[in-house]
Amino acid sequence: MRPQLFSLTVLLGSVLDHASAQVAPAIAWEHALGSSVYEQLEDLVPTADGGSIMLGVTYGNDGDVLGMYTIPNIWVVKLTATGSLEWQRVLGGSGYDLGTSIQQTPDGGYILSGYTGSADGDVSFNHGERDAWLVNWTHRETCFGSAPTAVVSATKACPCN
Repeated sequence: MRPQLFSLTVLLGSVLDHASAQVAPAIAWEHALGSSVYEQLEDLVPTADGGSIMLGVTYGNDGDVLGMYTIPNIWVVKLTATGSLEWQRVLGGSGYDLGTSIQQTPDGGYILSGYTGSADGDVSFNHGERDAWLVNWTHRETCFGSAPTAVVSATKACPCN
């Protein structure tokens, strides 16, 4: 029995030495997003452009969060490949609204699932207390003008072709 115990010890020691020699990857970027109140991330998925789309809940209406109906609402944030805020959107109404999952669709839009207690704002109808809610939309910008870059909002520029 002793030789088997010795071989197990040598093998375990070899694995531990190898594991301790590995180096954790460096942080490529980090950004804190939110308001002065409370936000929580529910889902984060990569997008076709190398960025990511983030789905969460918000209780605030300042800082990075704009367009809140009442608390809480669904908060969707599009990040660039470097983690910078590209655009954000608050969804819901005057009831309790929470998103649970988001995916990019083949047409470049997004579909999210969650639930809602609202019957106003972005929510067209509610059967009772909380309903399952699916939202499918395409975030497309329309350019006006013929300059190489036309400003479509105070913070976002859109290249025109």
